[in-house]
Parts: sequence; structure tokens; C-alpha cells
Amino acid sequence: MDNELGNISEGKLADMLLIKDSPFENIMSMTSPTKIFKEDLMDKEVIVGHGEKRKRFVIVKNLKNEKHDQSKREKLVKVLQERIDHINSRRRKTHNKQVCELKSHRIYGKYVKELKDGSLKIDRMKLREESRYD
Repeated sequence: MDNELGNISEGKLADMLLIKDSPFENIMSMTSPTKIFKEDLMDKEVIVGHGEKRKRFVIVKNLKNEKHDQSKREKLVKVLQERIDHINSRRRKTHNKQVCELKSHRIYGKYVKELKDGSLKIDRMKLREESRYD
């Protein structure tokens, strides 16, 4: 038993599940029935592994909240794009107070990317990544 425990390597035992990509995406792509048990709630039960080591996951998705989050994000992107367009329209592309305020803003800051020429743009990858959790 000692030669099977102690570190993470091939052939050793572990009480964890290692998945290459996002576990949520892998679990959602597994073939198992999806049930709608209320008007806006959907669940999916997935069993990963075999025998006594198998794990049971139940994922619940609220479709109403998903639509709400999506509309909130669309409004956020619209306001952010207006602010970025205003900042990018300035003559000099130097880093100024407006750029600092937008990049450090508690809501908008994580979606702003500054390019090498000093202009700003929306980080679409970050938006896509966050939308996965709706």
C-alpha cells in the first residue's frame, strides 16, 4: 500500500479527479439525461468513474438567471464601449487619469485591455470566460 500512496504520479492512488480542461464543460458534455424539473430549472446528473471510486455530480442550471445575467452583461458592454470610444478619441494616446480610472474600476476594469499604442479595447475573451458561469 505504501508504494501506491504519497505523491501524484501515474499508477498511484488519489482522492481527486484530474480533468484536462474545465470540469464543468466536460461534465456538461457527458451523455446523460437532462431534466427540467421546474419551469426555469434544469438539472443533469453525471457519474464519473467506476466502482467504489465513482463520484456523482448534479449540476443545476437556472435558465431565468442565465437570461438576466446575459442582459446585464450586454448593458455593461454597451456602457464600457462608450467609455472606451470616448477615451480612444483623444488626440494623444498617453496614459492619463481616465485610462487609470477605467482600468482600476471595480466592475469595468477586468474587461479592459490596453494595447501597445495606448488605446483601449474590451477583452472579449474575459467576457466569454465569465459568461460560462451563468
